[in-house]
Amino acid sequence: MIVEKIVHQEKGRRKMAKYNNMGRLMDFNLTEYGYDEYHVYCSYVYDKQVDGYNLTMYLKGKLSDDLYFIDTQHLSGDVDVIRNNVVRLVDYAARTKFFDRYIESYEYTYKCLGKGIEIYEEGDIA
Repeated sequence: MIVEKIVHQEKGRRKMAKYNNMGRLMDFNLTEYGYDEYHVYCSYVYDKQVDGYNLTMYLKGKLSDDLYFIDTQHLSGDVDVIRNNVVRLVDYAARTKFFDRYIESYEYTYKCLGKGIEIYEEGDIA
C-alpha cells in the first residue's frame, strides 16, 4: 500500500496535524505536541444506519508496538470531508491535553507489566 504524507492547512491559520494516509487508517505522530515517540492511529468506517462515520482511536507508544484503545465516537460528514474532520479532532485533542490520561495509563500498565516480569523471573511466583 502506498503511504502518502499529507499536511493540512487552513487558509490564514497555523499548520494542522500531519498524518500518514493508509486507506481508512490515519497515523498521527504526536511529537510536535510534546508527546515524544507517541502516535495516535485513527480508523474510520462508514455506518449506514447513522449516515456518518465511526471513528476509533488507538495510542501507540514507545514501550510497545501494541495499540492501546482510546475511544470510539461518531463523526458526521461525507467522504470528501471526513479526513479533515479527523485531523481537526486529533489536533484539538492534542492541544487540549486529551491524550495525557491515556498516555499515563499506558505507561503505568507497561511499568506494572515490567515489574511483574521481574518478579516472575526471580522465581517468586509459583
